[in-house]
Amino acid sequence: MPTKRALKNTDTEAYGVLCQVRRVVLHGVSWALVFSSCTRQESPPVAARSAAVKEQPTAYDITFKVQTLPMGEQPGEVLATIKARQGFHVNTEYPTNFQPGDNAAGHFEKKRYDFKDNVQSVSCAAAATETCELTTAIPFRSATEGPQKVNGVLSFSVCNPDQCLIEKVPVSAELTLVQ
Repeated sequence: MPTKRALKNTDTEAYGVLCQVRRVVLHGVSWALVFSSCTRQESPPVAARSAAVKEQPTAYDITFKVQTLPMGEQPGEVLATIKARQGFHVNTEYPTNFQPGDNAAGHFEKKRYDFKDNVQSVSCAAAATETCELTTAIPFRSATEGPQKVNGVLSFSVCNPDQCLIEKVPVSAELTLVQ
């Protein structure tokens, strides 16, 4: 039989555990009250969200077209143009470039073409200090006849007073070589 002192310790421990259980239960009830006052808003269906995104105006236009075809040792050129719209301007502090894709048609001499060399810029009508359009000619070679595709990724940034968008846009142009 336990001694009187052992019973008191056991009773004290049991009382302490009971108090902790009561605190946890009451604490849990208070959180339950907090969460019961919250309402969950259903997110719109995926199709509705996608449709909403498509309705927003685009901050830029991209043009990627073959300007000249390669002839023998003379390389061809593809023109890449980034044109800011809707109050945006091209962020000239961001490293704008073209990275060629894996394709059989276009053979590029570099793995990356920066829009620093051979670039034409057009100032924005509303703010002459801002650039609204950048165009560069990218040389490529091809020895294969027939229909082909030249592709890659344009990396750039456009900004308005509220935000800057950093974009990586896949681009491609089709051509037909006849020897």
